[in-house]
Amino acid sequence: MKIEEKIQVPASERVAFHYVCDKCNKPCRGDEPTVNYEVAGVEIHVDSGESYPDGACVDRIEFDCCSACFTEHVIPALEALGFKPREEDRGW
Repeated sequence: MKIEEKIQVPASERVAFHYVCDKCNKPCRGDEPTVNYEVAGVEIHVDSGESYPDGACVDRIEFDCCSACFTEHVIPALEALGFKPREEDRGW
């Protein structure tokens, strides 16, 4: 869920966005609290449309989900539907 809020700053006003999990309302999409060098982030979306050299018309469907809910709820649901996760080591 994308939440928009106005933040009062002396002599100016800016709009800030942050994201919370649709299921548990905890921060997600880069806003999740981490410890030291831990990485946590989930992006669930599908794009559809047309892309041309001079422009594009693409629709996107997105879900906001924290890493805990993704592991606890989304992965088991997808596996129950027959999807198999592909895991890779992203170290360097």
